[in-house]
Amino acid sequence: MKVEEILKKVPKRIFDRGKELLEEERILEIDEGKNGIKARIRGSYRSEYIVRIKMKDTDIIDWNCTCPYDGDICKHVVAVLLEVARSRNIEIKRRKRKTKNDLAEEIVDKIPPEELKKFVKNFLHFDKSLRDALLAQFSYYADVGTKSLEAKYNAIFRNLLSRYKKDGFIDYYDAIDFGNQVERMISSGEILLKMGNLDEAFIIAKTVIRNWTKNLNNMDDSAGPTSFVMSAAFELLVNLYRAGKEEVFNFLIEEGKKQIYGDYGIDFDFADALVEIADSPEKAKKVLSFLEMLNFNDGRKAKLLLKFFPEEYEKFVKEQAHNWEIAKFHIEKLMEEKSYEKALNYVNYVLSLSPPYRDLFLSHKATVLKKLGKREEALQTYLELFALTRSFNYILEAKELASKKEWKEIKKKIKKSLHGFPLIEFLLEEEDYEEIVEELEKLKDSFGNDLEFFKKGVSIVKKLPEELRNKGIEILLDSSFQLFKTRTYRDFYRKFLSALDEILKISDKERIINFLMKLIESYPTRRALREEIEDYLYKIEERK
Repeated sequence: MKVEEILKKVPKRIFDRGKELLEEERILEIDEGKNGIKARIRGSYRSEYIVRIKMKDTDIIDWNCTCPYDGDICKHVVAVLLEVARSRNIEIKRRKRKTKNDLAEEIVDKIPPEELKKFVKNFLHFDKSLRDALLAQFSYYADVGTKSLEAKYNAIFRNLLSRYKKDGFIDYYDAIDFGNQVERMISSGEILLKMGNLDEAFIIAKTVIRNWTKNLNNMDDSAGPTSFVMSAAFELLVNLYRAGKEEVFNFLIEEGKKQIYGDYGIDFDFADALVEIADSPEKAKKVLSFLEMLNFNDGRKAKLLLKFFPEEYEKFVKEQAHNWEIAKFHIEKLMEEKSYEKALNYVNYVLSLSPPYRDLFLSHKATVLKKLGKREEALQTYLELFALTRSFNYILEAKELASKKEWKEIKKKIKKSLHGFPLIEFLLEEEDYEEIVEELEKLKDSFGNDLEFFKKGVSIVKKLPEELRNKGIEILLDSSFQLFKTRTYRDFYRKFLSALDEILKISDKERIINFLMKLIESYPTRRALREEIEDYLYKIEERK
């Protein structure tokens, strides 16, 4: 598929996020070689992600990314494809279809203010979500009859809470909705900040942090609303401090010492905010004392020492090299400075201490060795990483470094060490398609025992060249009869036919029809199976 064809089919949400990454200049490095593209992208949760796009001429065959996203295509791949399209002057024309939200927004823009106000007032009486959203989003307009701003926002929080707290508890879905409403309350604080009303915005942030934490014991937080509520509240506090609200610093220092925040892990948020806003050696010392009290002897402390007390920093990172977070922070800092020899010495020292996450430091070591031009050592480190993690990303790195002769020997060893789907994944990368068919034959029983294995088999067969694809399809269809021996329920039949749809895209339709008729004959007493197959056959006939 061409770059533009893939980008046209990417979901809008993923496309927009990929575009943002490109605009934010998050692509650190991009290399285009004979067989494809490799790129490094600055990540949100890791320092970077690696994207690989496999190509044949100008067609894209496959792609992968080291990020945790488990969908078909992630924003990092999209960002790289957009950069490729830009560099080749390829215009991406995506079809624009108006969503219901787009249409609703157009209507709002056109409605006269008085008519819109009347509409909202009518809905407030029976739409509680709209009422609460209005109360939260525009809380600064509310007059709840209290004498102080603290009392006002406590009352608004309680009003929002009362709708969701049932029998003294907020359940899973209500906790999500409640979190959304509280986030709106925080956004009203952001509006006040922009208006220059720092005092009231500060009260909103404090109210949310204190009241939300107080109610956590009576809430199902498994969907994570606390994470995004606290993130928004502390971001507001940081912005308030930067706008000149000095009291924020003392609030964070004193409030963060309370045990209740430590009970729920919110003390981490206090620590992060304090490290972020410390802007003098005096304040840095206070934050370091705060971190010491909480026993946060980690990357936060390293960040402060590096900024304000560099001599202490050097001593600290050497003494704390056994702490993976501090070691990671220091290695990444040295790599940013391009102090590769220092980085190599430090990472070797860390590895000598048998650290947790050994693969993380080996990965850093391999990268540093590459930067220093130490090809053979980097190659051996990537092979060690593969043996440790079984991640094919490290094998791809090794292949880039190995000579043809070295790779021939490495490839033999890898094949001996793998079996099943991991071996097939490697063979696909190497384009050893005939060996893949042989492995599929060995996995025949697995395909016949588990529908998920069968689906995996389908995804593999789709990647085979046309001359071998029929053999792969034959293996899958033959094995699938076994799936029906003990599975006699309609829902399974539907799931299987859905998986079969993917085979239909790469196979002759008559072959699939004959297979399904044979399936009916094999289980003549199963009425549900016959009905589902007949319905499926009708649908594929309708697709003409």
